[in-house]
Amino acid sequence: MLKDYIYGLLVLGDKRNRVVRITDNALIALIVISTAVVIGDTFSGAPAWYRSFSAIAEPVITITFTAEYLLRLWVANKDKGRLRFVFSPMAIVDLVAILPFYLGLIFPVSITALRVLRVLRLVRLLRIGRYTKALDVVAYVLRQKLSQLVASFAVIGLLLIVASTLM
Repeated sequence: MLKDYIYGLLVLGDKRNRVVRITDNALIALIVISTAVVIGDTFSGAPAWYRSFSAIAEPVITITFTAEYLLRLWVANKDKGRLRFVFSPMAIVDLVAILPFYLGLIFPVSITALRVLRVLRLVRLLRIGRYTKALDVVAYVLRQKLSQLVASFAVIGLLLIVASTLM
C-alpha cells in the first residue's frame, strides 16, 4: 500500500493530485536553492550568515535528494525493475547530483578536487526536467531541428574564428 502510494507520488506524478504538485514544487525549490548555494559558495567574501546557511542547507538538501533517490529505487520494481532504473539517464543524473557530497565526506580531498565536486552539484539543475513538461517540448524541438542547429553553430564558430584572427 505504502509502496503504491510512493510510486504514484514519485514515478507516475499525476499533476491533478495536490500532493504530487506540492512534492514536485518542493523538489524544484530545493534544486533552485541548491544551485544558489553552489553559486554563492564561489564567493570568498560571503557574509557569516550566508556561510552558516550554506553549511546547513547543503546537507539537508542532499539528504532530501538521497531519500528521494532511495524511494525511487525502492519502488522501481513496480514498472521497469531496479537495474533498469539505476542505469536510466535520470537516475544517473540523480546519483551524480548527490555523490559529490558523500565523496567529500568519505575521502579527504584537495581544494581543487573540492571545487570539481562542487561544480558537479550543479548537475541538480538537470533534475528539473523530471518535473516540467516544458523541457520535454524543448528536447523534442532540439531533436527535430538538430541538423539546423549544428549548421548554425558551425557558422557562428567560423565567424568567431574569423573575427578573432582579424583583431
